[in-house]
Amino acid sequence: MAEERPAAGSGSDPYAGGYAFGPYSGGPPTEQTGPAAWQSVGGRRVENEPAELSGWQAPETAEQTRPLPPWTPTESSAREASQAAGYDSTVGGPMGLPPRRSKRMVIMAAVLAAALVLVVVGVGIAVTSGPKPKASTSQSGATAPSGSAASAASQSPTPAPAALPSDAVRGYLEALASGNAARATSYAAQAPAERALLTNAVLAESKKRAPITAISVPTVDDQNATSVTASYAIGSTNVSASYPVVKLAEAWKLVSVTAAVAVDYSEAAGMKINGVGVHGSVIQLFPGSYAVTATSKNLTFGKRTFVVKAVGTNLEQHATPVTLTGAGKKRAVSAARDDLNRCLTTKAIAPKNCPFGVRSNGYTNVTSTIRWTVIGGDPFAEAKTRLEGGDVVVSSISVRVRFNSSCYRKGAPYLCSASINNVAEATVPLAHPGKVGWYAVKR
Repeated sequence: MAEERPAAGSGSDPYAGGYAFGPYSGGPPTEQTGPAAWQSVGGRRVENEPAELSGWQAPETAEQTRPLPPWTPTESSAREASQAAGYDSTVGGPMGLPPRRSKRMVIMAAVLAAALVLVVVGVGIAVTSGPKPKASTSQSGATAPSGSAASAASQSPTPAPAALPSDAVRGYLEALASGNAARATSYAAQAPAERALLTNAVLAESKKRAPITAISVPTVDDQNATSVTASYAIGSTNVSASYPVVKLAEAWKLVSVTAAVAVDYSEAAGMKINGVGVHGSVIQLFPGSYAVTATSKNLTFGKRTFVVKAVGTNLEQHATPVTLTGAGKKRAVSAARDDLNRCLTTKAIAPKNCPFGVRSNGYTNVTSTIRWTVIGGDPFAEAKTRLEGGDVVVSSISVRVRFNSSCYRKGAPYLCSASINNVAEATVPLAHPGKVGWYAVKR
């Protein structure tokens, strides 16, 4: 019978370090007993594991603001009033109505006209002498219009063109401090191509943890300037930085409004920064404070926060190494244990992708009688774990097993047996814990 070899890891030799095949004396072989001592976990398998509007104002023209003189009825107005009352003063006689009633109507008309004039005068006085709308003051001391105009200005992502180099840097830092990502981006000479982390939500998380304060940007009016120095604080971190600037048309802009940051990206960990998912190891970030979290409960990050102090053209390195959690270690060991149980129940002298196996040496084994039995204690009693990319390597697994089967050679019955004592490693992909790979080292 040709030799059979197991499909173990590269460089491994899972076969028995010593085995004994020989004729069975005293008759045919008896049925073998099941595993002794160590009890497996029964093949349990782990599945893959989440502004108010201001009041109306009349135009302030000279004619409207000038006080109105007291009203005095003229001859023509008296005539119109008397005609309205049904009495013609030019004729001097009644027009179909009793004279007494006509006089009362004239008086009433005059009173109404006088009241109307008083209302107009009162409105004029209210318009010209009423309280003026208040103006708000920014952090830099400049006043801003109140009402709807002020509200629209505060929400507008595009500020007024920066006339001075320092205006652009000051406006940019104030936009970051207020959490307005669109406004901060508007100061860029060229808008960033990747904006997944350049949002108000990301800035809000940064501001909550470490707000940008104490902004100081000395005035720079040199129209040939290439950089502007600024100082500020990000939480308790004091920063002094130089910002490259360039003039485009009539407005000053920042050469860059972000920093390129390299992180230890791990797809298996499900990396998030300030609550937003990350895809890739190089990301674009505003100056600020950033927290790194993992969505997988099996992994965490060794360094969980970092600060980007300023923008720049050089790649910033912020190490965020991925480490296994206690739950991740247990899951990997459990997956390896389940797969070893699979190997122990396989009816083959060289189970595929298992840390043990034997050669036939010309004997024919009765498949149904093949038994693999663990010798001694728990193979995982001294197991260790380490992370390699998205895989967990479970090392120091003690593989001490015995092989038994009924066999025959040239028609004669035999009892074939072998003992194996190996040290094995199991590679468990966190994304697919059921696909365990084995590497065995004979000792």
